[in-house]
Amino acid sequence: MTDARDERVVFCAKCGQQLRAPRTASRIRCPKCQHQQTLRAEQPDAPIDAEVVSGDTRRPNRFARIGFYLGLASIVLFELGIVPLAAIVCSGLGLSTFNENTEKKKWMAGWGLALGVLYLILNMYRNGRFD
Repeated sequence: MTDARDERVVFCAKCGQQLRAPRTASRIRCPKCQHQQTLRAEQPDAPIDAEVVSGDTRRPNRFARIGFYLGLASIVLFELGIVPLAAIVCSGLGLSTFNENTEKKKWMAGWGLALGVLYLILNMYRNGRFD
C-alpha cells in the first residue's frame, strides 16, 4: 500500500481523466484513452495539489467555432447555398465530436446549426424549391 504523499493527482491532457501518479514518475499513460504524457518536475515547496490546474483550461471546439462563423456568414451569403450547408455540416461535426472535459463553447455549434438550417430553407424558398 502506498502512502498518499507518495502519489500526486494529475489529469490526462487528452480526455481529462483524473490519474494518480507516483511522485517519482516522469511519464504516465492514461488507462482510458492510452495517451502518454510527460509530467513536470514538482517544486519542493509546492502544495500536494499543485498539479490541479486552476481556472478553465478547456479549448473551444474547432468545428463548433467554424460552424458558428459559417452560420453568421449565411446571414449575408445565403444566396450561395453552399455556405449554409457548410455551416450545417461543420456545426453537426462540432456537436458530435464535442468533449465536455476538454472543450468548451458548445453553444457555438448549436447556433451555427440553427442559422445554417434557417438560411438554407430561406435559400430554397427564394430559389423556388417549395413551389
